[in-house]
Amino acid sequence: MPPRSETLPGGILKLTKLLEHLNASPKLSLFGVKRLRVSLASQNDHFGARHFVKEDLPRIRWANPNLEIHVHREMKSPKEQWKAHMEVELQNGPPKKLDMQDKWSSTILKELMDIAGGEPWKRHVQTCASTGAPLFPSTPLAPAASLSPSASPSSPSSPTSSPSSSSPDTLPLDPSSTPTPHLLAKAAKSAKEGSTSALPTLDEFLEKYPQKREEHLRVVRERVERKEMARERAKVKAQAKGKDVVPPPTAGVGAGAGQEAAAPPP
Repeated sequence: MPPRSETLPGGILKLTKLLEHLNASPKLSLFGVKRLRVSLASQNDHFGARHFVKEDLPRIRWANPNLEIHVHREMKSPKEQWKAHMEVELQNGPPKKLDMQDKWSSTILKELMDIAGGEPWKRHVQTCASTGAPLFPSTPLAPAASLSPSASPSSPSSPTSSPSSSSPDTLPLDPSSTPTPHLLAKAAKSAKEGSTSALPTLDEFLEKYPQKREEHLRVVRERVERKEMARERAKVKAQAKGKDVVPPPTAGVGAGAGQEAAAPPP
């Protein structure tokens, strides 16, 4: 039996990443909202709305466990023309309808938080405005939202292709977001250092964290040992299977063999 690995299992790592995503700043608490109703296409369109439902709506559910959320997906052909929208039912006041057509998921989330984010959201907006930080983390899964109005993905000024050419569940970063000073400084520092990738290579990582080198070598050795053991087991199994098979007698090899084969049973 191979020794027990000291590294974290894959399930725990996935759970940790999920909790980091759900607890990411800012917390998406909604105040005075009774129900959310989202209507969108299940495919062929509404890429920003679908990205919002996939990445941002779970964070809203996590921060508001008592909130009713209804998502209605409909089949839509490329020739059909109807818009995605979200209805926000307030506890005190008439419901409000948000247009989700041709909008980035970060824009949809910002409009929803502007309606029901309350004082914590206002303080977060003021803090970001004073420090120059983005409203939402700038990650590939959630394009950064700028404090200034951003153009839609189908805007002619956008240097990238329209959302219809991107994958169904992922969107490129919002090209119209206004770069903040700290992002410009970070980009200038990276260019000065000659960094070509945001992720370090394995050698760079091990050089920066020497304590991980021994663990990495141990994992590699265990992997090689497991492969060798599997190869040996397959070899032994093949040899055992070959011994169980008795080859048929060959005709014409010796007179005695031919006479015994032709003799009738007693």
